[in-house]
Amino acid sequence: MRFQGEARALWVLAWMWAELDLDREEIAARGAGLAEGPDFEVGHLHEAWGMFRCLRGDYRTAAVHLSSAVRLLHIQRNCAAHVLETCAAWMAMTKRYELGAELLGAAERLREETGDRPRPWEHHVREEWLPSIDAALNRSTAAAARARGRRRSYEDALDFAAEAFKFQQ
Repeated sequence: MRFQGEARALWVLAWMWAELDLDREEIAARGAGLAEGPDFEVGHLHEAWGMFRCLRGDYRTAAVHLSSAVRLLHIQRNCAAHVLETCAAWMAMTKRYELGAELLGAAERLREETGDRPRPWEHHVREEWLPSIDAALNRSTAAAARARGRRRSYEDALDFAAEAFKFQQ
């Protein structure tokens, strides 16, 4: 437990550096090494690490980290929304727009249920990649996929995301 505070700080820094300087990826790795146990910090660090890999175009490694984040964040209902959004961004980057729309629908429902708000450091996800999902799909396809996602339970949405990454690793 003695390194949990530092791991949590590195999680926030990793996200901020993903927005600013992709050469600072080691922050996510260092934080994951400090965090003890499969919990809050480790899951978030894998999510940030996955975003670094996405932004570098290494989608296979990103899938490994995002899949880990999904499994680890099963313990935090309110965190599921942002990890599902990050997974949806990965889907957009790899042109799996309908899967992205479904994950986005699940994330939207979870945000409504928990009151969880977007973090200010999630710019790439919220401003660049999530809008590309709706732009790539026709309106009825996007709406149907989001509706399917909204019907998914918390656990089912995370399992669905993990399954979507299974074949990419």
